[in-house]
Amino acid sequence: MRIPFTELLRAAYGARSHASYLLVSIETDQGLVGYGEHDGLFHETAEAFIHSELKPLLIGEDPLQIEFLTHKTEHFLLWNTFAAYPLAAIDMALYDIKGKALGVPIYEVLGGLYREKMDTTGLIHLHVVEEDVASAVRCVERGHKVIKVKVGFDLEKDMERLTAIRDAVGPAIPFRIDPNMAWSPRTAVRWIRRMEKLNLQWVEQPVPSWDIEGLVEVARAVDTPLSADESCMTVRDAWRLAEARAVEAFNVYLTEAGGITRAREIVAIANAAGIACVIGTWGEGGVGQAAVLHMVASSRNFEHASDTAYGLTADDYITEPFRFDENARLTVPRKSGLGVEPSPAKVDHYAHIEGEDRVFAQGPGERFIPRSRMIL
Repeated sequence: MRIPFTELLRAAYGARSHASYLLVSIETDQGLVGYGEHDGLFHETAEAFIHSELKPLLIGEDPLQIEFLTHKTEHFLLWNTFAAYPLAAIDMALYDIKGKALGVPIYEVLGGLYREKMDTTGLIHLHVVEEDVASAVRCVERGHKVIKVKVGFDLEKDMERLTAIRDAVGPAIPFRIDPNMAWSPRTAVRWIRRMEKLNLQWVEQPVPSWDIEGLVEVARAVDTPLSADESCMTVRDAWRLAEARAVEAFNVYLTEAGGITRAREIVAIANAAGIACVIGTWGEGGVGQAAVLHMVASSRNFEHASDTAYGLTADDYITEPFRFDENARLTVPRKSGLGVEPSPAKVDHYAHIEGEDRVFAQGPGERFIPRSRMIL
């Protein structure tokens, strides 16, 4: 399925005009159906992979044995980390089945309710200054207590944008900035120091994902905390980051981790190391957003606002879309399983929407070059 965004989501890595999803369903011989969502990338490849590789490993198994089935299927990750995305969809669907079979919401399966709602950040992507200022003001009016601003495309313009946004929203709203791996370590140090006067809560992934040493170098040279996004995709990534004391926050994705099962292990490492966790977003739909909410609701971590692009999509494909409250929070579903169901009519409609499923190599009206480890 493809659902348009209400604005172009533009960052240092490229731009996206719509959210795209692969909806996975698993049916049991008892008549229960579990749903999972693969969002973001590799849809056509993932669909073929699920049918040719994963389906034969699942047919005939007990769907309640989630840890066993995760172990049985995730050996594909030894060859290609792309497999995490379809594995995540399978994992979500198995949890949906388990919750429905037990007659409880998934957060009960995961340890019980710790919090009912997830605080969310207001997301500002790379546009002209006036548009981003207007977006920031709307975010504050909707109740967001933290604003996350994409940067890294043009550093002087980034300072202009950030300064204008700060002037518009006042001094009390913390900023997170996200260069999406655009900077070299020394460039990151120089520009973070310039931006620190704007009340930065933390800086997300300033250097490329593979450069853990560079991340540590930046962390030791600036006052502002760092968070890891692209560097924190797997359980082993989280362990290496914690061991290196490279960051003070993890951005956790269910899709990149391979599902709820392994994402919770990342959170467990963070808990042991005293590292904060927030949810990262690629633009989850209703099933993926529900899975996120159940994990957040059942964890003592996630005290800070998490990312979601849910408010930036024109619609959702579930029967009862989520609604933000007056403080820009999303409430965990209370029905059994994930607590949401796809709308057959919407699924059919959005399955016929044409569009590009990949990050644009070129932004509209300009020659676009993805940025990574720039020395500026």
